[in-house]
Amino acid sequence: MKPRTLIRLTIVLVAILAAAPACAQLYKWVDERGVTNYSNQLPTDPKAAKKLAPVEDRISVYTPDKALTQAVEAFRQKSGQASAERIASLERELEAERRARQHAIAAAAQAAYDPCLSQGINCNGIYGSSYPYDPGFVFVPTRHRLRRINQIQLPLGATAGNVVGMNGFIPGNSATAPTRTVLPSRVLHEAPTGRRFATR
Repeated sequence: MKPRTLIRLTIVLVAILAAAPACAQLYKWVDERGVTNYSNQLPTDPKAAKKLAPVEDRISVYTPDKALTQAVEAFRQKSGQASAERIASLERELEAERRARQHAIAAAAQAAYDPCLSQGINCNGIYGSSYPYDPGFVFVPTRHRLRRINQIQLPLGATAGNVVGMNGFIPGNSATAPTRTVLPSRVLHEAPTGRRFATR
């Protein structure tokens, strides 16, 4: 045989074998649960199958009504929206729990530094009609007492920094602060004779 004839014969044989499943018989039957089945193989128990018959025509494809497909699509959208709302609600709850946990941690840290807060008492409060302790008297010498510095009152609408007083100071505490009188330091001058003497 020629190689071309052998190749042609092989191609024809492969085509026939490939076409065999396409020509296979299609069977239709109803099982014991009442479900209609289609297959190219017979059921495993042909006696259990009711109404076993080969299908001569093509299998029809079921096309649902538009109203049914629209209802199914609307249900899917509603369930998608409901699940999205549920997810958003759970995320909000999770965020609230996280904030509450952070607040509790911050409160515990604050309580660790403040013994009154950790014991749940008001240490600054008045008990009855008097303070819980007698502050007593403290003597402070005059030289250590703080001097009161009068606060400058600015005209209405003015702010510190855009008004300069008559003495060149910007209004505020610095203009009224007491100034020390600075005396000139003693300078040593040389006399022409080479002797030094102190002058003021």
